[in-house]
Amino acid sequence: MAPLLECRDVTKIFDGLIALAQVRLELEPGDILGVIGPNGAGKTTLFNVISGLVRPTSGKVFYNGKEITGLGSNKICRLGIARTYQLVRPFASLTTLENVLVGASFGRDRLLPFRERVARAREELDFVGLHERADEPAANLTLLDKKRLEIARCLATGPKVLLLDEVIAGLTASEVLNIIATVRDIRKRGIAVIMIEHVLKVVMELCRTVMVLNCGSTIAYGSPGEVVNNPRVIEAYLGTSDSLHRGAGARV
Repeated sequence: MAPLLECRDVTKIFDGLIALAQVRLELEPGDILGVIGPNGAGKTTLFNVISGLVRPTSGKVFYNGKEITGLGSNKICRLGIARTYQLVRPFASLTTLENVLVGASFGRDRLLPFRERVARAREELDFVGLHERADEPAANLTLLDKKRLEIARCLATGPKVLLLDEVIAGLTASEVLNIIATVRDIRKRGIAVIMIEHVLKVVMELCRTVMVLNCGSTIAYGSPGEVVNNPRVIEAYLGTSDSLHRGAGARV
């Protein structure tokens, strides 16, 4: 049976610079895959290829067994793949509810009657804990709540795959725990997640599989335990194994 999402030898070259080099991954329903690596490793480029923002130079992307390589981001969203961004991007002049309604209006079930789309938007706001702020302008939200809002807007599109790009960045320790709980609840809904993350503790707690990118190439792919004990990963990003295991909140 084909994976829910698959990348086969995905390569992306920008003006002679190799951003991705024959990257492969497989994702099953309910999986959480972590993608780690230094800045410039190709992590966000991988998301851009999967979500249709850029077309790969070579290689293919499959979703539900069908090739989606090069489809526009709007079409890929309607198929069931949604994503967040490193920098939160709410529609500041709209209310929190209206922001999520945008997702409900352009996703898989965009043809639902307006009343049902509003109901779905409210359900997702409740899911992320923002129901009491539904009528507030999105510009007034805290960073944590803006990140919750982005997740809710993605969920309102009805995804089967959710791409989270550094959703933990900039949050306090208690806020990180909140997002970890939310991601676990998303998995319980049967939604598969790929998350780009720098906080090792989050990767270790959430991800069943971890992929490590360096200069666009995959240097490790396996369970969190296998990856953090991989000599190439330790040498390249984590210093020594002693320093790795001392710091639960270490960044990679």
